[in-house]
Amino acid sequence: MGESSPGRERSSARSRCSRTARPGGTVEAENYDDGGEGLGHHDATPANEGGYYRDAGVDVQPTTDTGGGYDVGWTKAGEWLAYTVNVTTADRYTLAVRVASNGAGGTFHVESEGIDKTGPVIIPNTGGWQTWRTVTVPVTLAAGPQLLRLAFDAAGSSGFCGNVNWLKLAPIT
Repeated sequence: MGESSPGRERSSARSRCSRTARPGGTVEAENYDDGGEGLGHHDATPANEGGYYRDAGVDVQPTTDTGGGYDVGWTKAGEWLAYTVNVTTADRYTLAVRVASNGAGGTFHVESEGIDKTGPVIIPNTGGWQTWRTVTVPVTLAAGPQLLRLAFDAAGSSGFCGNVNWLKLAPIT
C-alpha cells in the first residue's frame, strides 16, 4: 500500500515487461505477463490504485525495499498474476517471495500450469506496507516453458493480502 502522489510515472507494459523468467533470477512482481485481465492478471478493481508503472488494473507503487523499483500492493483475495518461466531442469526449488504487510497478512499460493505447487503461504505481519521480509517455500517444477500464477487466497486483518516485491526460484542443493 502506499500514498498516491502527483507526477505518477506510467509506461507501456510491453516496454518494461520481462517476458520469460528463468530459475536463479528475480521476477519482479510488477512484471507479470502481458495480455490483460484474465490472461496476464486478474484484479478486483479496474484502476491501478498505486498509479505507477503500468496502465492495467493491477495496483503498482514505488517500493522502498532494497534495490528500489516497484511492488504490487492492495492485493485482494481472488486476484492473481501470471508469469511465463522456462525451467531448464526438472527439480525441487526454493521459491522466495518478498512480502510486506501492516498487520496479520493474508495468504497466497503459487501454481504451475494450473496445479497448486505451494499450498497456502502466510504473509506475516512485517510491521508496515514497506517493511519487507522474504518468505520461502519448496516447490517441484517440471522442465520446460510453463505458466506460474501467484494467486492471492485470503485477506489479512487489514482487508488486503499483502504487498509483493519479487519472486525468486533457486535449486535446492
